[in-house]
Amino acid sequence: MSRTARCLFAIGLGVSLAAACGDDDGGDGTAGTGGAAGRGGTGGTAGRGGTAGVGGAAGGGSGGQATGGGGAGSGGVAGTAGTGGGTAGTAGTAGTGGEEPPDGGVDGGGDAAPDGGGGSGTCPNFTTASAGANSGNINQEVIITRLVFDGPEVAVTFRAINQEFNFGDPLLLCTGSEFDDCDDVVQGITGTGTAGALAVGEEATVTTALGLVDASSGEIALVNGFPSGLDGGVLSPIVRTYVNWGDYNSLDPTSGVTQDLETRADDEAVWVSGDSIDPGTDTTIFATGADIRTAAAFDVCTQ
Repeated sequence: MSRTARCLFAIGLGVSLAAACGDDDGGDGTAGTGGAAGRGGTGGTAGRGGTAGVGGAAGGGSGGQATGGGGAGSGGVAGTAGTGGGTAGTAGTAGTGGEEPPDGGVDGGGDAAPDGGGGSGTCPNFTTASAGANSGNINQEVIITRLVFDGPEVAVTFRAINQEFNFGDPLLLCTGSEFDDCDDVVQGITGTGTAGALAVGEEATVTTALGLVDASSGEIALVNGFPSGLDGGVLSPIVRTYVNWGDYNSLDPTSGVTQDLETRADDEAVWVSGDSIDPGTDTTIFATGADIRTAAAFDVCTQ
């Protein structure tokens, strides 16, 4: 903080003397008027103190104080002007300016942290956000940890849990209960486990057509055979993992097995029937909870 030294000054005052004297000789003449006393000279004005040096900017030392002003002028004698005031004081030297500390960020808070995920927000690091995703069903071997919608397609990420999981025939990825709603693309998934199985905790991603569903409402299931059981496969295919979003009404197959995918997922204890994730207008659904059989274990974002 700058400091300013202030100097005192004094003003000398001369003393004025006045004397009147009469001379009375007697006689008849009128007495003469006494002569006026001479006025004392005005005292000299005191010299002003030097102005204090201005302190340096924040971070620097304070400026030096000014030297005091000169003394007051001597009072003049009667009739004579007083002697002038003393010399003005020397101004103080300004302090060295300190450097301003760097700016601490926008409004003192730095850059705002990016949004941590959630509805209509920027997507988080999925490795971190989905680290705890699991199932409350100790017999479940695989879960869906992420769905990323892109036009008529969806990228599906799987994770093996509890034990290694092999994606070989007859596994299918289905978005409905009909023959044309399923894709055998998952049979190409290989991992680092035994005979190419997905090791526990390992993830793999495949892309499939959405078919009759879309990003706003639908379902997807990993099934060990065609859902209707009409292609020479398992009569009542098992749903291994399942996700429903946008309050989708799971449809019954037109023939064969009469249960819809959601009901069968509930029967296998891999999804709670009637639960559904609300995707809003976001393009990504990702698992965050320890029991992915409910919608509460998922969050949404847009990449």
